[in-house]
Amino acid sequence: EARGARADPLQILEQEAHLSKIRHQKLQVEDGQRATARVARAAAVESARLETMLQALSEGALLVNDRGEVLKVNEAGRACLRRVGRLDEAGRVLAVGDMSFADLRAALAEDQTRETWEVAEGDPPRHYSITAFRMPLPQATEGAIPVPWGLGILFRDITERRQAEEALG
Repeated sequence: EARGARADPLQILEQEAHLSKIRHQKLQVEDGQRATARVARAAAVESARLETMLQALSEGALLVNDRGEVLKVNEAGRACLRRVGRLDEAGRVLAVGDMSFADLRAALAEDQTRETWEVAEGDPPRHYSITAFRMPLPQATEGAIPVPWGLGILFRDITERRQAEEALG
């Protein structure tokens, strides 16, 4: 990678999801209490690694479980959720842009699938490219077979790009 070039946050998150899945599968081959303790320690490390990675991103990012509960979110992700998300009283994600959480979860039922769409909200409008993908959850679950999955959601503000495209005509 060229010096000074920014890594693509989607690639980083998808790579981390893949590596996390591999690490989780390796832990499943152990048995007994030793494995349970190791899974708990590994899950804590995974959770801390994910938290650090999310906070370092300038793009909005969040991780939700299969019930739409927000497990991890960075500051930009909070701002994007307020602008283009819809939450219930308990703080669960009901929709992101014009896609309901139920539709999004159904669309991402297969491994390595991602869904990308654009949405404009507000006055003046802010334009976002939203990418959602399946991601293993960073939690210790004794005997977690299959791997518990959630959704990673990445928000990219593309307002300047849209304004430039409109100016070019």
